[in-house]
Amino acid sequence: PATGRSPAIPDAALVRPDGPVFVGRERELARLDQLWRAARTGQGGVVLVSGDAGQGKTLLLGEFARRLQAADGDLIAVGGSCGARFGIGDPYLPFREALGMLCGDLEVRWATGELAPLQLVRLWDILPSSLAALAEAGPDLIGSFIPAPALLRRAIDYLGREQPEPAWLAVIRRRARRPPGSVPAQANLFGQYAVVLKAVARQHPL
Repeated sequence: PATGRSPAIPDAALVRPDGPVFVGRERELARLDQLWRAARTGQGGVVLVSGDAGQGKTLLLGEFARRLQAADGDLIAVGGSCGARFGIGDPYLPFREALGMLCGDLEVRWATGELAPLQLVRLWDILPSSLAALAEAGPDLIGSFIPAPALLRRAIDYLGREQPEPAWLAVIRRRARRPPGSVPAQANLFGQYAVVLKAVARQHPL
């Protein structure tokens, strides 16, 4: 992009090896690839990857996403975890994490090695279109699913303070100034979340 990189994303993002060495599971990867090809033609669905703890489910999905992104210059991959690190108290956690990745919350995942360099750079580069989709289609998610002050800081980091502010940044500014209040209805949040993902996916395979 024309803007600089986030100060929290080091230049090492461009040179770090692209993830851990992955061996085996070619049959599972081939099946996932087959399902992905169907999804790209409009035949969407849900895939369940099952197995006992420690069998490599997360590693398998990470390798699958890495290979897809290496082969497809437009693909964006995001994800979230269900309670492995934080317990089961937040049923929305995987959705918060996935949306957070689209909204530039990448530093911790980069530091812990959860993001491959290509994924990190690509997510940062699409930040303006992701934030525009969030502000236009899911404003109630700002402050409920995504902390508004941190979101505003990332947006300013990306744009720089000297640039004319786009309309979506004004929405984030207003949300960041709002005192904590009631959480919107669950159905409303779910609806906005789905519309935001669709808006992003219209510009980038997601």
